[in-house]
Amino acid sequence: MRIIFAALMSAFLLSCSSTAERSEVDYYDLIEKYSVRKELHQGLMNILQINATYLNSKVQRSQIQKKSQAFNWTTADIESAMSKMDESLRSETVLFMSFFSPTPKLDDLDKIQSVWKIFLDVNNKRYEGKAVKQSGVYDEFLEFYPYHTRFGTPYKVIFNVPAINIEDYPSKLTITGTLGSISVDFPAR
Repeated sequence: MRIIFAALMSAFLLSCSSTAERSEVDYYDLIEKYSVRKELHQGLMNILQINATYLNSKVQRSQIQKKSQAFNWTTADIESAMSKMDESLRSETVLFMSFFSPTPKLDDLDKIQSVWKIFLDVNNKRYEGKAVKQSGVYDEFLEFYPYHTRFGTPYKVIFNVPAINIEDYPSKLTITGTLGSISVDFPAR
């Protein structure tokens, strides 16, 4: 009887660990699919580098699942997070951006008089973004955005358009200013 119980427990534990590993792989595959990277150079000089993730409904649901596993959330906690996510998706579109410039004065996306403007073009419409510098623990950012480095500044970029209205269309993110312009494309959900 003990041998059967031990065998069943071993099988259960192995299935749990492979499910957790698969969930991690699925999460990082999803982040890779909805993330972009681009650099702007003037000659040999690097002006800026961005890594950005489109936080559409798929990505946000996956992040809630990841957080719920990490923090051992209750069903009520998960439902609350999902409700907040749905509310956000109905009011705004959000990107996470890791921004780096070797010139500190150029890392000012959150300033009113920034040297940069951020736009999202979707379905023949343009939306201007507002960048908000994020605070937090570096290792936690890295857990959710594996491309983020200690040199990058984490920003949340918010566009005043409901994500549920545009996430089924491909979109283009543009960062532009007097020093140059870069554009990257995100796939449709």
